[in-house]
Amino acid sequence: MTRRICIVYDCDGDWAAAWRAVVEPATVVEAHSAGECRQALAEHPAAWVAIEVPGAADMTAALDLLAEVERGFPQAAAIAIVAPALRDAAELPLRECGARHVMSSRYELLAVATAARRHWARLGDNLVSDSPPSLREQILDRLPWGDSSGKNAVADDLS
Repeated sequence: MTRRICIVYDCDGDWAAAWRAVVEPATVVEAHSAGECRQALAEHPAAWVAIEVPGAADMTAALDLLAEVERGFPQAAAIAIVAPALRDAAELPLRECGARHVMSSRYELLAVATAARRHWARLGDNLVSDSPPSLREQILDRLPWGDSSGKNAVADDLS
């Protein structure tokens, strides 16, 4: 069985507790610094990563970490958690650096947790393979009816 890991990089642990409640039975790994987050990613390169950006002063570090996740961990997926006052200004740069979602409220947590479950389901048993998925597999994984497992008759007809 694939281990589902959610790395939560936050200042005080509040977001980690909230994530723990919605992604069970996944394991939530708390990180309280960028270094701890990088170490957790090195141990779990296909994790779902939630990065808190509590203020404008933290944006540069968050953008660097998101870009690092995007470049260095192709099977990982990252989201950003921002202060509500920062959301409008921060969303575009965060997404450009690799954030799959940008959230600012616990009310959004269930929807984003659903995206985390989709991330883990997409990885399935192929967690941390040595080779990246082929272009065909990437396209099929994004189609609502497609999958790259070869069980899809429609996709097989297109080959």
